[in-house]
Amino acid sequence: VGNENRGSQILAPAWSAQSSGVGVFLNSVKAVNANVAWACGDKGTVLRTLDGGTTWTQTSPLVSSLSCYNIEALDANTAWVIALNSTLPISVRYKTTNGGSTWTQQLTSSDPTTFYDAVRFYDANNGILLGDPEGGYFTIYTTTNGGNSWSRTSSTSIPSPLSLEFGLTNNLAISGSSAWFSTVNNSGGTPRVLRSTDRGKTWVVGTSVSVLALGSELSSIAFASDSLGLVQGINGNMIRTTTAGRTWSATIITGATVGGSV
Repeated sequence: VGNENRGSQILAPAWSAQSSGVGVFLNSVKAVNANVAWACGDKGTVLRTLDGGTTWTQTSPLVSSLSCYNIEALDANTAWVIALNSTLPISVRYKTTNGGSTWTQQLTSSDPTTFYDAVRFYDANNGILLGDPEGGYFTIYTTTNGGNSWSRTSSTSIPSPLSLEFGLTNNLAISGSSAWFSTVNNSGGTPRVLRSTDRGKTWVVGTSVSVLALGSELSSIAFASDSLGLVQGINGNMIRTTTAGRTWSATIITGATVGGSV
């Protein structure tokens, strides 16, 4: 999507609607390249396209009682999905290596305080998973074997969560060997951006973010490189970093009334 310049005429960016073929809420999408992309949603739905979205095909469905709200993919065959059954409750993550024909459960929890927010992979082996605080500190797991086994990062390596501070679904960014996530503070305090430079093993907090400028929820985070990133507040305003999240710019006013994804 982008501007097209024909002589002196500049055409506005254009979007084309694509049919998913399903009638459920879709919560997450991951594009691997111009042709391959994955999406997931309610009722255990996982979709894949191999032609840039012209056609979407359902993979072998996960359990229909699960709401799939985060998907990560490396290629046309390999993907991970985070899902939740809020009735039981169960938080679970699955992996496929054959384009979704079969899925393997790699990590699960029936603890009612568990809520996995997002999973990202640097390559086929090294990945990181973020979850809400459990046992008094943020749930962060790392893997070096494609998710076959996971190690939880020690509480001594993660800044303690503030009162009623949580992560958000899909709200985890990676680049190089770094990772970042932003938070929501339901106590009316200041939300924060946490960053790691060693693929999730240790974490620090960046410069404080003004709660009045962005709202109590930093709803989305994205990094284009190891140094350049954007964070969006729940009210649509933005902040920007060119220092890998060590410091953040003054608020960028967008005019949007709600911030959802950047």
